[in-house]
Amino acid sequence: MTSSNQLRIGLVEESTYGTTPTVNATDQVLTVNASGHSLGNQNRTEQDPTIRSDRNVQDLVRLDRSAAGNINFALRYSDSAGTESTMLRAALQSGAEVAAATEVTSVTSSILTLTATVDSVGLFTTSAAHNLVDNAPVVLSHASTLPPPYTTSTYYYVKSKSSTTFTLMASPGGTEITAATAGSNITVTSYVLFGAGLTANISVGDVVRVKTGAGVLYGYYPVLATQPAAASPTLHVEGYIPGNTGLKVLRGGRMKNGTTQKSYSIEVAYPTTGLYEVFKGCVLDGLDLSIAVEQMISGTYMVMGQRGSGASTSPLSATAAHYKAASTSLVMQAVDNIPNVRVAGIDYAARSISMRIANGGAAQKVVGSIGAQAIRSGTFTVTGQITAYFSSITEYNKMIANQQSSLLVVTQDSAGNAYSWWMPKVKYGAVSVPVQGQDTDVICTLDYQAVYDSLLGATIHVQRFAG
Repeated sequence: MTSSNQLRIGLVEESTYGTTPTVNATDQVLTVNASGHSLGNQNRTEQDPTIRSDRNVQDLVRLDRSAAGNINFALRYSDSAGTESTMLRAALQSGAEVAAATEVTSVTSSILTLTATVDSVGLFTTSAAHNLVDNAPVVLSHASTLPPPYTTSTYYYVKSKSSTTFTLMASPGGTEITAATAGSNITVTSYVLFGAGLTANISVGDVVRVKTGAGVLYGYYPVLATQPAAASPTLHVEGYIPGNTGLKVLRGGRMKNGTTQKSYSIEVAYPTTGLYEVFKGCVLDGLDLSIAVEQMISGTYMVMGQRGSGASTSPLSATAAHYKAASTSLVMQAVDNIPNVRVAGIDYAARSISMRIANGGAAQKVVGSIGAQAIRSGTFTVTGQITAYFSSITEYNKMIANQQSSLLVVTQDSAGNAYSWWMPKVKYGAVSVPVQGQDTDVICTLDYQAVYDSLLGATIHVQRFAG
């Protein structure tokens, strides 16, 4: 008899599609922290069309053989060479990870506050130089009421016109907003980081982690504009940072969706009973991730493969040293280890967030060979759903107006190891506020899809931060 508690899943990268490489190096086979799987083989058959007088089926003719299924997991952190980060890059079809930058210390955070007027066509004027660059995020406030269409608790993005004038955009690089009426005494607030070396290895689209000199976490912040001035390099970030000095700023190792497809041979093993399967030509065609209250962060890798087979000895290696040990980092959970969930730069009281990364793979087949001879990648998509208490109409109205938003989610373990998931441009396909009956919370459900961002050069940017 075989028990699920004896399961071991390992994978090794193929240099030739569908050919399991010879394993002869230490740590060459990556061991997966799996919580289950549904990998399997399938024959596609059709009945022999011969008509028999006794009405029986003459035979079943095999026309194809394929392998596919899912690998389930609870999200953990690993270093760049670890299984978790390797599989994440494979699902994104990312190239090699860009290594984390050296942490920059002695950084100052500043809250820039300006007073401005705005005319009837949306041109803001300040009495002194505003020192804001294109795409710098700002928020507006007023002692009374802002002139429409501007609202408080909303990020806008600067389009600089001169040293004392600018307009605002609803999204970075977007269309300039036209004000309905003029206004004065408008407070314009922007959050910046400045310090020597800040812009050397940090670019627009990066997410940075900010800590105090004593190591207390402020949070994670997308960089939307930079000023690489020699005297005081400056980052313009989205999200509130208290004014302080002596801060530490880190840009984590970064990966983003791309076109680098990799294939693997995947071994499903029960070593104590001598039962093994190997699935060749496997491509990680996508990833589902689920973040919800009172839950561990869980996910599923969707696998498309060429074909599989069984064996009574390991198809990969009988040498234990060839298997890289699985990550021992703690499972990430959504209770007290989600430092940031921000929608359009504003902290969001979400109850759940789902994310589906999909590569649109399809098997390519040829006459004379059984199974896929390659997996064709299709359009890359990121879709999902956000549920939150219905306490704001802002994102609801963005769906109505077909206006884009943004989404940042940071998942972290109790040791401070984290992944940031940053989608600069998302649009909503549906919004609903169902009421189930008496004594229930009113929950807003937003269906979203991320789209290409020209500043990022991708749809999604994932970064890895060591604790």
